[in-house]
Amino acid sequence: MKVSILSPVHDEERYLPEMIESVRAQDHDDWELLIADDGSTDATLAVARRYAEGDERIRIVHETEKIGKVRAFNLLFAHAKGDAVVLLAGDDRLPPGSLRLRADDVASSSSPLTAGFYKLRTFSTTPALDGIVVPRGDRVNASGAAVVLSRPLAEKVFPIDESLVAEDVWLGTAARDCAERVVRRHDVVVEYRVHEDNSTPRKRPFPVMSEAMHARHLAWQKLLEQRQFPLSDAQRRQLVALWAAEEHRHAGRLLRVLASPGLSLVERLAMASMASRALYAVRSRFYRLFSGWRGV
Repeated sequence: MKVSILSPVHDEERYLPEMIESVRAQDHDDWELLIADDGSTDATLAVARRYAEGDERIRIVHETEKIGKVRAFNLLFAHAKGDAVVLLAGDDRLPPGSLRLRADDVASSSSPLTAGFYKLRTFSTTPALDGIVVPRGDRVNASGAAVVLSRPLAEKVFPIDESLVAEDVWLGTAARDCAERVVRRHDVVVEYRVHEDNSTPRKRPFPVMSEAMHARHLAWQKLLEQRQFPLSDAQRRQLVALWAAEEHRHAGRLLRVLASPGLSLVERLAMASMASRALYAVRSRFYRLFSGWRGV
């Protein structure tokens, strides 16, 4: 089974060789790595070209012009030829066996519409941010690089709404609701690098974080508005509850967030921790303690 790995990259000169080498080291060798250089200003494109020249499984689909992360993912998927689809950032790594596990889960599924959700592990030069397995406990990650989609399922959920700033909420929600079979495993399938240039607004000043999270969570509203694929009534109710709570969070209405109907205690507490400057300071100070509780 061929696995298509979709990787938009921007200014990843320092990390891209490590990411590509982690793919090339996989024991499942039927893969293609599709790279879109999203307007890098460093030597990212030169690094990608060097690897592409030496390995025909690596292809550069887009270069030079900055088109944005979501549009880059859509473009990469339009060029993908694999039977399964995986996402991978230019600064992350695949642990040994990651592709084989996910390819086998899709290949052995009784349904063509299959999604697999797993766990990720952080790595960082900052000890407090290193080695955290997310999410904790019995939950799994339903977004980003800790997911695999069968080709027929990916064709349902792509393209992603290009007004969004990130792909994770859209893909994770759509995949769960459109899949006929969902695989949940506690295996770590991606190593997520935590550093100062991450696209997620971790440990940024409170106003910057709040606006960035609001832009990411806009996906909840866009999913309710889209007509690309049907959502279950239960999923619609969940999205309505999440978006209402997000509007309260963004406005700083802490008590309204905590009293939000239709959300779990973990979801309410997570959103509350980003609703006020004081709670966000506590969350940032004790990141290792408070991170990783949300999942599916």
